[in-house]
Amino acid sequence: RQSARIEKRPLLQRALGVLLADGSVHVLAAARSAMPLACAAAVAPTSSAHVLRVVELAESGDTRGRNADGARGVLELEVPPAPQDAVAIEVQVNVAADGAVAASCTARFAEGSEKEPVLLAAVDVPAPAD
Repeated sequence: RQSARIEKRPLLQRALGVLLADGSVHVLAAARSAMPLACAAAVAPTSSAHVLRVVELAESGDTRGRNADGARGVLELEVPPAPQDAVAIEVQVNVAADGAVAASCTARFAEGSEKEPVLLAAVDVPAPAD
């Protein structure tokens, strides 16, 4: 006879997403997702410097096209222009069980390219104080 014990894990209270330049939000993790968690999304590269915002949303649904109404900022990343030949920017967000958040943006190149991914920006936000 086999048995398993599943530990109760803390949950995200709200959905987590990336606010895109057009004002829409790409949802990375649904509300009530178990922490710790790691999520990523590929977004279009930009030829100019910009600020990428990770936000909390009241509800999650479709993964694209949501507006930012009611969104609360979690962190901001100042992202330099992507290399000209980048095909995507990968946004990676990690949330620790204690609520600390780490985020990064990496330029990705065409499959088969000899170029290695390039880290454009990264930030760590400590867990909230109790």
